[in-house]
Amino acid sequence: MKGAIRDFLLVVRFSVLRMLRDLPSLIPQLGVPLLIIPIIGAVFSKILAGSTFLNGAPDAMSFFAVGLVLMFQLFGGRYTMDYVKDAFLTDRKWRMAAAPCGPWVLAMGILAAGWLASILQGFLLVLFTRVILGVHWGNAGVVTAVIAATALVSQLVNLTLLLLTRNYSLAATVSWFYAYGSAVLGGLIFPLPTHLPFWRFMVDYGTPYSLAQTAVVAAAGGRARIDVAVGIGALLALAAVLSAAVALLGRRRLA
Repeated sequence: MKGAIRDFLLVVRFSVLRMLRDLPSLIPQLGVPLLIIPIIGAVFSKILAGSTFLNGAPDAMSFFAVGLVLMFQLFGGRYTMDYVKDAFLTDRKWRMAAAPCGPWVLAMGILAAGWLASILQGFLLVLFTRVILGVHWGNAGVVTAVIAATALVSQLVNLTLLLLTRNYSLAATVSWFYAYGSAVLGGLIFPLPTHLPFWRFMVDYGTPYSLAQTAVVAAAGGRARIDVAVGIGALLALAAVLSAAVALLGRRRLA
């Protein structure tokens, strides 16, 4: 048991260092949101506070900053997908024979490293929007929990897709639709008819993006605490379901 934990931590450490040194992948993941958040926030700054489109956010900059940071957390699952693909689905998979641990430990170590890298990205973006753009994020504990839960769900979704299809191109395409579609159905990209119950539910709770955005905005705006609890709780419940799916698929696909 101790040996497996030691091997797992070694994989996590090695993978995190490798991700941080992979500048061609790291710079777009961090640079693109740093570029587009101020631009989009400024372009739509004339949307009046209190507009239903802002879904409770105090102003347009806060709405788009929070929304885009959360959306990029959903895209952050590519950390896990890319490195698991490199370890198991490329010509270099022969290196597994020389690995000091089994394939399951390696995959879980990569997932944990991707989760940590995604959380770090999220915290840097939150700090940037708070200090440079003056975005009010509210309770730090809620923000931390939401970023961590959203990042975990994203890593698990991407790993599930890769294990399910064993086709990187297909899994990456579905992952993109998952992340972008979650934000679209959560009301980030364009206004939705929230006077209808179905769309109101989708914007508030219907997607991982919706759950995360509802929890952050509720905490920042002093709305009902139940929205915070439901948002974070549902994300963690989804992560638990996905973990079970990964465990089942992993036994078959990584054996």
